[in-house]
Amino acid sequence: ISSSMPLAAVLDQIAAAVEEMAPGSRVKVFPMPDSRTSGLDSGFAPSPAPASFTAWEGIALETLAELWRGEGGGSASVVFDDLVNNPKCAGLRELAGRLGSSSCRFMPALDSQGRVLALLAIFQSGSGPSNAASDGMFSRVAKITAIAVERDLRQRDLLASEERFRA
Repeated sequence: ISSSMPLAAVLDQIAAAVEEMAPGSRVKVFPMPDSRTSGLDSGFAPSPAPASFTAWEGIALETLAELWRGEGGGSASVVFDDLVNNPKCAGLRELAGRLGSSSCRFMPALDSQGRVLALLAIFQSGSGPSNAASDGMFSRVAKITAIAVERDLRQRDLLASEERFRA
């Protein structure tokens, strides 16, 4: 986070770290198209975001966000324990099969005002209730993700301000 690494690389590193700490999991972090207005609440405005930020393994970010939002969303994480039999998860079955996953957790990364900066999609091979240790880890990862996205937003704002000053 403290390096000059691009946001996409930082988020990939965060996902890799979670996968290492939680064997059997596959993780993707999706920054919101316009994090300052919380893309999940205001719709998905056109954005020059890289394809890796808008889709994963053929599943659109909107599909994941709709599933998360449909279960309450907001600042809460949402867990689907049975991707195969849950009718709400029909759009995820093929992906879950390819990943060998039976459950999925959506965890929002929030800024200090409670706006959603990113959405973590965590697919796991095990099902059943989550435990306090995994809940705590995912919560910390969401906070680290929010810090990375906020840092990137501040850096972009600073560059834009410098550009306006030079003009």
